[in-house]
Amino acid sequence: MDGLTVGMVVYDRTFEMPGRITSFAGERVCLERPTGYAWVAKLSTVRSATPWERRQLAALGRLHGRRRRSAS
Repeated sequence: MDGLTVGMVVYDRTFEMPGRITSFAGERVCLERPTGYAWVAKLSTVRSATPWERRQLAALGRLHGRRRRSAS
C-alpha cells in the first residue's frame, strides 16, 4: 500500500481534493470527507496530503460541524 494506512489523509489527483482513508479494496482505496461524501480512488491517483491539504480537510470538518449544530 506504499505506506498508506487507514485514517491517513491523502490527496486524490483525480477528484482534486483531500480525503481520509477508510479502507482498501484491492488496487483501490476508499476515501471520505468530513461532510460524509465518500468515493473510491485508484491507489495510483492518491498521494500523502501536504500540511496545507490536511489543514484544509480539518477546516472543512469544523465548518461542517458548526453548520450541522446551527441547523438543529
